[in-house]
Amino acid sequence: MTPRDSIDQGPHRLPGNRTSIETDSKPRSDADRTGEVASGHPHAMVSIRWKDAESQGGPGWEDCEEMLEFARRPLTTVHTIGLLVHADEEQIAVTDTMTTDQMGGITKIPRGWIEKIEYLHAAGAFDDDRIDPPISKDSIDGRDARNVG
Repeated sequence: MTPRDSIDQGPHRLPGNRTSIETDSKPRSDADRTGEVASGHPHAMVSIRWKDAESQGGPGWEDCEEMLEFARRPLTTVHTIGLLVHADEEQIAVTDTMTTDQMGGITKIPRGWIEKIEYLHAAGAFDDDRIDPPISKDSIDGRDARNVG
């Protein structure tokens, strides 16, 4: 069973950064393939549940009862889904969008805050007859066409 087939509940040992040279030209061990999904993409799609830090109040005085009520509330559970781009002993970093030479914003999550990590799997291509596409083919072909210019 590979890490992609299981739920990782800690300690979270995921691969670190890999450059395109490392992923495309060098043979990789099974341990180095843990971030590669079925499509061959070198960054695994992951779902991470974690607790976030919170603060309340400002530079002035605050009401004691309101502050104590805030202090007793449970921490917020956050659910982040993204492409795993880096992991080390301290943190895990994911992004939501990548091209061949650019990427969207990075979310860095401290390992100690993580409750659960799941590797997500591709369900299949949208042209696969067994899978319903997010938009029907009829609505794509019959969409409103507008002339510009």
